Amino acid sequence: MEQSVRAVRRPRPRAVVVLEDVVVAVHDLHAVEARSEAPTEVLDRDQRTVRVPEVCRGCRLAATRVQCCDKCQVELVCDQAHHSVQHRRHRIYRQSSFRTRTKSRSSSSWFPVGSVIRWFVATLCVLALLPPRAMAAPTGAPSPSTQPKWVNPCGLNTKEVEQDLEYQGESQTVADIIQRIVTLSKNALDHAVSFRVKYVEETFQKDYSDHHGLWKEHKYYWLPQIPKELGDKVDEGHLQKQKLEDALKDIYQYLQKYAVGLEQVVLDQKANGGSFKKEFDIEESRLRNVLCEVQVAMAEQGVIQHPDVTPDIMSGEFRDPNMSTGWRNVRDWIILREYMNGLEYIIQMLEYFNRPQ
Repeated sequence: MEQSVRAVRRPRPRAVVVLEDVVVAVHDLHAVEARSEAPTEVLDRDQRTVRVPEVCRGCRLAATRVQCCDKCQVELVCDQAHHSVQHRRHRIYRQSSFRTRTKSRSSSSWFPVGSVIRWFVATLCVLALLPPRAMAAPTGAPSPSTQPKWVNPCGLNTKEVEQDLEYQGESQTVADIIQRIVTLSKNALDHAVSFRVKYVEETFQKDYSDHHGLWKEHKYYWLPQIPKELGDKVDEGHLQKQKLEDALKDIYQYLQKYAVGLEQVVLDQKANGGSFKKEFDIEESRLRNVLCEVQVAMAEQGVIQHPDVTPDIMSGEFRDPNMSTGWRNVRDWIILREYMNGLEYIIQMLEYFNRPQ
C-alpha cells in the first residue's frame, strides 16, 4: 500500500519575521516624517470617509498588519512578547499660525525624534530574540529544572556508604537490611489505609467496597504490573522464583514509578484545594523514606539499580490541568490503589526472604 506523504511547510524563523517587522517600521517612519512636513488641512466627515481607502492603498502595506490614513500618524512598536507590529494613532492637529508650524518644525529638526524611535524599536527587537533565562512550569506540573524527588532520595555518596559499612563491620546482616525496608513499607501502607475509606466515600459519594469493585479492572500502563490485586496474597510459586538482588532492583523501580504518580496527585490536591492534600503529602514523604531505605540496601549489597525513572512515563493526558474533576479523582484513586497494592507486594516479597529456609 502506497503511503501518502504530506508536504509540511516549515515555519519561518522567528529572527526573519522580527527583522522584516523592523524594516516595515523604519519604512513607515520615513513616510510619516515626509507626510508631516506637508501642509495639512482640516477635512469634514465626508471627505475623511472618502479619502481613507485611497491613502491605505498607497501605503503598500497589508491591511492585516498596519492600517494607515491621511490624518493618522502611525508609530510602529515591536512587541517583545508576540514579535508583532502594533501601532498607536496620534491625531495631527492643524497649527493655527505659520509661527507655530515653524517652531514645531525647527524643534523636530533640532531633536532627531525619528532616529531615537528607530533606535528604540531596533533595541526591543534584539532583546526579543534573546532566549528567556527560565521557563516557568505549567500550573499543576512538576518543575523540569529540579531533580525529581525519587532520584537519589537519600542523597547518597558512594564513599560515605563504604565508610559507614566499614564502621558497622559485620553487624549489618541481610535480615536487618530487609527488616528495615519492611518496617518502613508497613508504616507507609498503614497511613494510606487509614484514610482510603474516608477519601473514597467523601470524593465519590459511594461505599468503599462498591467503588473498589467498580474500578478494579482499570489500570495504567505506566504503573508497575504487579502479579496480585489489592488485598490478595502473592502466589508462592512467584516468590520462589525471586532472587534478592533482582528483587531490590525491581522494588526500587516500582517505588519510583509510584512516586511519579503520587507527586502529581499532591500537586493537583494543592492546586485545587483538595480536602486530602495533607494526607497525600504525608504519604509522599513516607514513600520517599521507603525509597531511601531500598537505595541504602542496594548500596550495602553492591547492587546496581535500574536506570532512574523519568517523569515522562506519565504522559500529558494524565497531567492535563483542564481535566474534569471526576476523571482526576478517578486517576488519583487508581494511583493510590496501585501504590497500596505495590506496598503489599513488597512486604510479602521481603518477608519471604526473611523466612527460615
